[in-house]
Order: sequence, then C-alpha cells, then structure tokens
Amino acid sequence: MQNNIDNHKHQKTKMILKILGPILLLIGLASVIIGIVDMGLNITGSNEPKLFFLMMLGFPLIAIGLFITIIGNMQKINSYVVREQVPTTNETLNNLASSIGNVANTVRENVEQKKCPNCGKLNDINAKYCNNCGKPLVKICPNCNKENGTDATYCNNCGTRL
Repeated sequence: MQNNIDNHKHQKTKMILKILGPILLLIGLASVIIGIVDMGLNITGSNEPKLFFLMMLGFPLIAIGLFITIIGNMQKINSYVVREQVPTTNETLNNLASSIGNVANTVRENVEQKKCPNCGKLNDINAKYCNNCGKPLVKICPNCNKENGTDATYCNNCGTRL
C-alpha cells in the first residue's frame, strides 16, 4: 500500500517537473530574446535599453528550466544511455577477454616449451635436444644425473659445478 502511494507521488512529481521545466525554459528564452532585441534597438539611438534586465533574468531561468527538464526525464535519458552503452561495453569486454585468452595461450605455449639457447627455436618441454639444430637443451649433472638449464653454472640439485 505504502509502495503504491510512493509510486503515485513519484509519478506526480515527475509530471510536474516535465511540465514546469520546459515552461521555465521558454520563459527564460523569451526573456533573453526580448532583452537582446531591446538592447539592440536602443543601443544605437539616444534611448537607453529599458528591458535589459529581462536578459539577466532569462539566463538563470533557462538554466533552471533545463535542469528541471533533465531531472523530469532522467529515467528516459538513463534508459537511452544504457541502450547505447551496453553493446559497446559488451564488445569491449569481449575483446578484452579474447586478448587475455590469447595472452594466456601464448604464455602457456611458451611455458610448455623450451627455447633453444643456440638457435632460439621452441621445443617440447621434455626434449633434451633441439629438434632444429640438435644442440642440447639441458645440462646433465655428472654428480647426481639431474637436468639443469643450459645456462646453469652449478647444479640446481646438488651444487656441483657443471
């Protein structure tokens, strides 16, 4: 029951804002035009502009009217923005997800492969020799027989100089 009353008050307020805003906007616009015309007609003659104050009154009325009109139509404005923005946002997110997936695949491929220190070609992670140039991809420790990278100076397992 309270929700229906609040909704009715909200709809009534929105209707008032939708009517009042454009009225103030038009009054402000008319005031500015009258003030400018009066100033233009009298500035070259010997008479002083008498309605110049309308121009000074009109600018704030235009601003207030525009603000009230926007507030009264905020739901329509937001709906329009969402309809325009969501497809672009979805496209951006899909592109980002695709890029992240591509980067992850590249990292996974590089992690799952060994790069030959001699020729730079990628080889299977379990390969002991390069399938392109035949050079060793690992150093075998003479003390413990564990594999080490080709750039290792000491064994990762026992510390023996390689």
